[in-house]
Amino acid sequence: MSRMQQSAAQHCLLISEIVGEICEVLHANGQLKALAQLSQTCKPLHETVVPVLWRHIEGFKPLLKLLPQDTWAEIRCPDGWTPFYLINPDALDWTRYKYYAPFIRSLRWLSSDTISPEALAAVSLHSPYGNALLPRLSKLTWHDSQGCCMAFARMFLTPSIRELNLTVPDHHAPKATAAFFKYARRVCKGVEVLNLNSCCEASKVCPRFPHSNDVSLRLAEWLRALTNLRAFEGRSYLTANCVLALGVLPNLRTVRLENASRQMEAIAAALTSPSAAGKSWFKSVVTLHLWLHQLDGSSQVFLAAVQSTTLCNLLLFVYLPPDLLVARKHMQVCARAAYKHSLRSVTYFVPVLENTNHPSSALPIKTILNPLFALQQITHVAVLVPHFDLDGDTLRAMSEAWPALKKLSILHGFHETEDLRGTSKYVALGDLVHLARNCPDLQDIGLHLDATNAPAVNDAEVQRLLPVPSRCKLYKLMVPVAPIEDPVSVGRFLHRLFPDLRTIVDIVGCMATCDNVIRAGLTPKLRDVHNLVAGLMYNAAPATKHLVFPHSFSGGGATAAMTHNTLYGPPDLRVCGHARHAPGSGA
Repeated sequence: MSRMQQSAAQHCLLISEIVGEICEVLHANGQLKALAQLSQTCKPLHETVVPVLWRHIEGFKPLLKLLPQDTWAEIRCPDGWTPFYLINPDALDWTRYKYYAPFIRSLRWLSSDTISPEALAAVSLHSPYGNALLPRLSKLTWHDSQGCCMAFARMFLTPSIRELNLTVPDHHAPKATAAFFKYARRVCKGVEVLNLNSCCEASKVCPRFPHSNDVSLRLAEWLRALTNLRAFEGRSYLTANCVLALGVLPNLRTVRLENASRQMEAIAAALTSPSAAGKSWFKSVVTLHLWLHQLDGSSQVFLAAVQSTTLCNLLLFVYLPPDLLVARKHMQVCARAAYKHSLRSVTYFVPVLENTNHPSSALPIKTILNPLFALQQITHVAVLVPHFDLDGDTLRAMSEAWPALKKLSILHGFHETEDLRGTSKYVALGDLVHLARNCPDLQDIGLHLDATNAPAVNDAEVQRLLPVPSRCKLYKLMVPVAPIEDPVSVGRFLHRLFPDLRTIVDIVGCMATCDNVIRAGLTPKLRDVHNLVAGLMYNAAPATKHLVFPHSFSGGGATAAMTHNTLYGPPDLRVCGHARHAPGSGA
C-alpha cells in the first residue's frame, strides 16, 4: 500500500506519542493481553509497548520465568503451594532477563509470591546486576508477613527508588529486618514516600512494630538520612528515636503516626528533654494524622511541639473515647499552637469498638470545639463520636465563627441505620438557616436532622429567616435516617435555603421481617452457614443483572397529586424502598 493510500488512522499510528497514549489507556484498563499482542506486531510497536507492559509486575516470578525453561521448575507441595525452584543456576542464560529487567519501575511482592529462598539466593549470587536485581526500580511494595524472605528484600533496593511500601512481621526475622534498614540507609537515600506497616495478629486495635532495639536503631538512622522524604505513613508503633528522626526532616509534608500510650509517653518525654530544646519539630508538615489509643497529656505535648506554620489538615483518630475536659484541652492546644493561623481542616473521630465502655453522657459539641472558634480560616470540620449534643445555638456559633466553612460533618459513630434520638440530639430542620445565612461557601453538610416539623414556607416566614436571599453554594446534604413527615414542605424549605442543592444522601437500611440476623462478612461463624445458604438467593450473572432499577408508581395520600413516586424493588418484595420527588421544591 502506497503512502497516499494510507488512512488517517494509519498515519496517526506512525506518531510514537499517539501510540504511547494508546498503550497507556490499555494498561490503565488492565488489557495486558492486548498489549502483549500489540508488542508482537512489528519492531516499532514492540519498542513502544514493552516499556509500558513491563512497567509494573506483580511478584518477581514473571521475570524469573524468562530464564530458560530447563533451568527452573514449579513443584507442587502437599499443602497446595507451588514454590519456584532453580534447577541448574550455574547454567543460567540471562539474555532475556537483562533485556526486560530495566523496563520494570514498580514491583509488588506479596507473601503469596511462592519463590523458594534457595532460588532467591541463587539469583542474588548469579544476577548480572549484582545486588540490584531491578536496576531502575522506582516503587517497591514488599509484604512479608512471616519474614521468610526478609533477608532477600534488600536485593531489590536501588538508588532509583522513590516510593517504598514495606510490611514486616512484628517479631519474625528481627536480624534480617535490621540488616534491611542498615542497607537501605546506604543505598536508598532518595525515597520520597515511605509507608511502614507491621503484621500483628495479637493486637486487633493497633499493630506493633518490632521491639528489637537494633531494628529501631537502624530504622531511626535511615529516617534521618531521608532528607527528600515528603510523605510518611506508619501503621505501626514507632519508638521515640524514630519519631524524632522524622521530626527534623526538612521536606516532610504528610505524616501519619499510629502509637499506643506507652510510646506516646516516651515521645513526649523526648520532646521535652533538654536535648530537644530549641529544635523545630515537623516544621514543614501540611497534613498530620494521629491514630492514638487515647488522648492524654503526652498527646497534648506532641500537638504543642509541632512547629509547622503551614499545617492545614489535622486528624485525631482515638480508639478510647476521652472525657469532655481532655478533648477540650486538645482543641485549646491546637488554637494556641504554631499552626493556629494555617489550620484549615479538623477531623475528630472516635470509633465504636466492641467491648469498649463508651461514656453514657453525650459530649456537647459546642464545648469541645469552642477553642477553635477563634480560627476564622477553618473550612472543613468533621466530628464522629458515639454520643453528642448538637443544637441550633451550636450551629449558629459555628456559622458565625467559621464564615469560610466549606464542609461540615457531625455524625455519631454508630451504624447510620440506628435511631439514636435518645442518646444524641438531632438538629431541627430550621436550624440550618444559620449555615445558609453565614456560610456562603458551604458545599457539603452531614448532620442528623429532625425534619418532623418543617417551617412554613411562605414569603413572610422566609423574609424573617433570610432577610437577604441565600447565597449558599451547598450542593450535597447527608442526613442519615432523618425522621420526616411532610417531604413536600421539607423540599421547598431546603430549596429556599440552598438554591444549588442537588444531592440529598439518606442512608437507608432495609431488612425483611425475621426473628434473627444472619451473621456474615467480618464475623462469620460456622453455625450460621446453613442459615446463610438457605436465606439468600445465589444467581450467577453479570453485575448489571443484579442492579435494582427504579420505576414510577402511583402513591397514595393527600400529597400524591403533588409528587412523583419512585419504587426501588429488589427480587424480594419484602425489602423495598421508594423516593418521593416534589416538583418545584428542589427535592
